Amino acid sequence: MPDSNNFRGEDILKLIERLDDLVDNSRFHFFGQAWGVDRDTFFTLTGKIRASLPDELRQARRVHSDQERIIGDAREEASRILEDANNQAQLLVTQSEIARQATERAQTLIAQAEQDSARIRAEAEAHGREARRSAEDYARDLRRDSDEYARDVLDSLNSFVGKILRTVEKGQERLAEQQAEQQVSEERGEERSC
Repeated sequence: MPDSNNFRGEDILKLIERLDDLVDNSRFHFFGQAWGVDRDTFFTLTGKIRASLPDELRQARRVHSDQERIIGDAREEASRILEDANNQAQLLVTQSEIARQATERAQTLIAQAEQDSARIRAEAEAHGREARRSAEDYARDLRRDSDEYARDVLDSLNSFVGKILRTVEKGQERLAEQQAEQQVSEERGEERSC
């Protein structure tokens, strides 16, 4: 069995398929139940687990994609701000006094743009890290909960199948005893009739 810390979504799906097969292929069916396991409920629950996994994985991917988009947008905005500031600075530099004032203004704009760009980038990266951390925590919790549920179901099935095997073995022993008693009884009956 794989290490529970290394499970991926596909491993959990494979385990759920094995659980489905285990109950579906069980030889101990009685009126739609696998001796104590309500098959409809079991398949409904495993279907719900299977259906919920891709949504959570897609959500994690979407958060990661949003993070990259936000960072990309911030970089583009910063580039546009810097480009605008440089263009304004070049236009203002063409006149003497106006050029000096324009240079000061351009430098102020550039400094402000760089500060804004750094702030936007830092906020986007912090948001992206937090979103990724939240998604990873959620996915890890979901994997752990799914692993625990699968382990509990497998433990219950193992215990249940063990009880059934012990019951079958006792039944076989009892049947063998009855057959032996019947054979002895028949042999005595034959001896008496002779």
